[in-house]
Amino acid sequence: LLGTIRNEYLNVKHFIKSDVSISNAINNCINICKNVYIPKGDYVISERIILKPYTHIYGDGIGKTIIIASDSILTESREFTMCGPTNLSDNFEINDIEFKNKCKGWPNYGFDNGAKTSWCIVFPGGCNNINIHNCKFSNATGGVYVHNNSSYIRITNCVFSDMIAIPTNHTVPLSGTAGGYGVILDADNSSGEDIGKIKDVVISHCEFIHIQRHIIYSQYVED
Repeated sequence: LLGTIRNEYLNVKHFIKSDVSISNAINNCINICKNVYIPKGDYVISERIILKPYTHIYGDGIGKTIIIASDSILTESREFTMCGPTNLSDNFEINDIEFKNKCKGWPNYGFDNGAKTSWCIVFPGGCNNINIHNCKFSNATGGVYVHNNSSYIRITNCVFSDMIAIPTNHTVPLSGTAGGYGVILDADNSSGEDIGKIKDVVISHCEFIHIQRHIIYSQYVED
């Protein structure tokens, strides 16, 4: 690993090869070190980036380190670019990265390949100590989605722009919509029941631009 470490962070660019996709290179770095540096550049990913406990990911800043969701990642009815693990996990830090999806607004809602919704980052239930700082999320149906039983969430100095609501009826704007959110803090099930509150949330010094439904949407959240 000589030459790949920048201040004890693995440099993703040293793992990108002709036979290794950008998605796999980032995931390989996370599997090896948990501390990952993504230098300036555009990174078109074809698979989810899977975070692990104690994952810290740093870029060079908004407009410099840009992660772009390719069409191949947007093939399911609900997809996301980066996600936390599915088991109870702690300590995630994401700094200085721009996430860009390909969602379009009226009159051509959705994605060219027919995908329905796409989120930038999703944390399943039971994720704690989530820190997202100086990141940008754009052209998606949602920026950051945090599920039930999660706590100590800090989202600071971030930009959320062009979050598009996708209608079930594509001829009527905002009819039966999905998405269109900046941040979702959601602790209910499909029946609207509380399945574990989200606790200790701070969202500060963030900018929200062209959010079609809710800047911040929350259910069953405690201060």
